[in-house]
Amino acid sequence: MTTETRYMRNALWDNKTFPSSYNVIAGSLAGGGLADLQASDNVYMSFNKDANNIVEVEFAGSISGHVPFIQVDVELHLSESRTPPYVVEVSAYNYQTGTYETTGSMYRAVGVGTLDIHAYLYNLLGNKGKYVSGTGEWKIKVKVTGDAALTNPALYIDYFCFRSVCYQLGTTQTTSYVTNNLDVAGATVGIRVWGIKADDTEEEITGGSLVATVTGPYTTTTLSATWNAPATSTYVAYLVIVYHGTEVMRNADPGSGGLLFVFMTEDLNAPLQSATWTVYYAFWYSATLDQTFFRFGTTTYNSRIENFTWGVPPPPPILKKFARLGANINVQPHAIILVKRNGNIVAYRKPHMPFKPEKPIQPEVS
Repeated sequence: MTTETRYMRNALWDNKTFPSSYNVIAGSLAGGGLADLQASDNVYMSFNKDANNIVEVEFAGSISGHVPFIQVDVELHLSESRTPPYVVEVSAYNYQTGTYETTGSMYRAVGVGTLDIHAYLYNLLGNKGKYVSGTGEWKIKVKVTGDAALTNPALYIDYFCFRSVCYQLGTTQTTSYVTNNLDVAGATVGIRVWGIKADDTEEEITGGSLVATVTGPYTTTTLSATWNAPATSTYVAYLVIVYHGTEVMRNADPGSGGLLFVFMTEDLNAPLQSATWTVYYAFWYSATLDQTFFRFGTTTYNSRIENFTWGVPPPPPILKKFARLGANINVQPHAIILVKRNGNIVAYRKPHMPFKPEKPIQPEVS
């Protein structure tokens, strides 16, 4: 069992993936290829419009690992500009509905002309099985509806990235800070906690409510609050998300490429143990703006969680006696079973219950 301080770090878990295939639904390939989409370098994959002045292309790829927060970044421009501008639609495939999104944060309709712009999609939680298939695939569609004035090649794509990204909840602090872009003075600030399961889906531990809450101050200071973390089943990793009221804090609007304040541990493959966490929130007050902002990432703005306790607890002292007597001890996260060499149970501990010996109380080990 490990008890430690976990720091909100200005360092990322960043798993970037790029399209591995494409399907032209309307129009045709004009030049370039998928390899040209892996860097923002003015080297383009380009497409012609069809007879109906439409370009529509489906891109597909795959991603592995945890996907609590996903972000899609497509950098592109068109061959012509006009007023009002042409509109490019970027949408994610929903594996639950079997259709592409037409609303929400995984759909964007943006005006575009002859200069490169970025179209961002994003989603927090519930991505596995929805925007990432059970086997890790994803699909994103780009569509332009033009007119006769839109010349070929009509669509130029410079960069195309589908990534899972979040901040680290680690055991050391970083040396540069990140600032929330929302004024928190007088507002409720708190966290919610999730465990990541073996299938990369998330399960909330905090029951849908903020815990360890403080009120945003009107000065530069660090505040703290506690939460009685429960003992849990085994999760692969853990997420801590920082909220300002009902909003997730962020460094910038995620619709413009900003990141949410989602913090993830490395893979622990262990349960949490019952412990009282102390959560520290660092705040910075701007006299110029008369606003207060949450910060993390340095020893000065040292937002962190103390008494983060995880792993299998050590067996009670009585187990050592059984071990010395030669019993076979099977230790599990929620039960400890002691057996004789011939397989008869000598003693056990049920989940969350005190240790109990079986009769006879004095074990006999064969």
